[in-house]
Amino acid sequence: TGRELAARQAVKIGLVDETAPGAILHQAAVTFLARALKDGGARVRAKRNSVRGLVGRLLIDGNPLVRPLVCAYARRSADAKTHGAYPAPLRAARVLGQRGGGSRAAAFDREAAALGDLLATPEARSLLGLFFLTQEAKAAGPATRARAVRAAAVVGGGLMGSGIATVFANRTIPVRIKDVGVAEMAKSVKNAADHFREQAKRRRLTPLAARDRMDCVSGGTGWEGFGTADLIVEAVPEILDLKRKVFAELEGVTRPDTILASNTSTLPIGSIAAGLKHPERVAGMHFFFPAMRMPLVEVIPHAGTDPAVTATILQAARRCGKTAILVKDAPGFLVNRILLPYMAEADFLLMEGNTVAAVDGAALAYGMPMGPVRLAGEVGLAVAHKAGTVIFEAFKDRLEMPSLEGAMVQAPALFTVRGREKVPNAPAIEALARAQGRTARQADREEIADRLMLSMVNEAAWCLADGIVDGPGLLDLALILGIGFPPFRGGLLRDADRRGVAAIAGRLGELAGRCGRRFAPAPFLAALAGSGGRFFPN
Repeated sequence: TGRELAARQAVKIGLVDETAPGAILHQAAVTFLARALKDGGARVRAKRNSVRGLVGRLLIDGNPLVRPLVCAYARRSADAKTHGAYPAPLRAARVLGQRGGGSRAAAFDREAAALGDLLATPEARSLLGLFFLTQEAKAAGPATRARAVRAAAVVGGGLMGSGIATVFANRTIPVRIKDVGVAEMAKSVKNAADHFREQAKRRRLTPLAARDRMDCVSGGTGWEGFGTADLIVEAVPEILDLKRKVFAELEGVTRPDTILASNTSTLPIGSIAAGLKHPERVAGMHFFFPAMRMPLVEVIPHAGTDPAVTATILQAARRCGKTAILVKDAPGFLVNRILLPYMAEADFLLMEGNTVAAVDGAALAYGMPMGPVRLAGEVGLAVAHKAGTVIFEAFKDRLEMPSLEGAMVQAPALFTVRGREKVPNAPAIEALARAQGRTARQADREEIADRLMLSMVNEAAWCLADGIVDGPGLLDLALILGIGFPPFRGGLLRDADRRGVAAIAGRLGELAGRCGRRFAPAPFLAALAGSGGRFFPN
């Protein structure tokens, strides 16, 4: 799978022989090598010839009947997880299954040949491009020197606020949570503590390290502790007046140099900062849900933000292990602005009589981690509708909001919770969609995929024209990290270039004639198509 392992996990499965703390790693390695040279590797071989190692070698590695069965199972397992989109796991299983012929040197030759073939695949080029985009994002931002963040605070708990607090605590940055009541605050602190207990249970943290992180989180219902914070993140509901009220109160209880950031997902930062005495210390710091798992943070300065504030938020996000991307202040910013037309198009498709399975199935076949209908349940219908209202109101001259979205907020039992997932109640959603529908035409999988994906491509072209992000590369990276756009495709716009901008403009024009103005090609995209251009120069 290419999954990374912690050091102690690697020891447990026999991938490495020993570990050592970073401070003495070099000396430990020299000692290990000297010992191995002295005894001819006997100690290492003895470890590998233990009962567990011998069982594996005799029953699996050296058994010509069992080995093919294990490799066949590995291929089926990999294919179920990757849906055939990534060739490397399948090729690895095939190489391991060829043990029967030749020497150890021949086996290494087969492995090298397979690696050479894989390096030439489009998937490898896409993943390498993603790596370089990530490196580019690490260097982006103002040249101004960032300030140190030694303590943080979060206004508003719940799953989002406690998740942000957990992100800070995970880097042992003390963080204070303010919530509306004692019970709510206690639950937010408990959410953070439960995360670190789970990490210790899975042996990703030692019990002592988990306790150190838990001790970084505290909470209250007042402003106690906020006076010492260097960075405060507001995570209250998406109501402009409420956010303005919170920031006005923060100005009265914080130091003049404290940075105030909003976790808003759609509301312009300039609107939130309007009326403050010191709007220059306000910027957006948009985490994605769930904050502990999602690697992206959008950093959004408004027109009056001090560059040092922007630099500090970028550095703080990166210190917390996130990829921070600088985004222009505008409704919906970048990721949500592109995502909402995609989710809205799913509603239009449902209203035309297409099934939940057909709509989500087309997205999954394309490579998305989940379909747009299920995504609406995971995000939360009310949250998605609120964000959609802001974005569609801002661009109502060219976008259309489906009536199904508002109706779903009012309807109960549209999603069933199974474990940690929210599974769509397909019959209930489809019945509601029929009640809101205007046509009865069902689309094939190719058209569904085109309508979902090209709605994002078109909005991405509008974003580039508006200067929302510095180039198509960072836009692609943001969508891969923010919504799980399939990495093997290289990115939304990289994939669009592969298909051809002129072909996409033609398809959008066709869809606009049949489905409405929302598909009219963006002027930026139309100009590229007319000149034979691409989103990426090479």
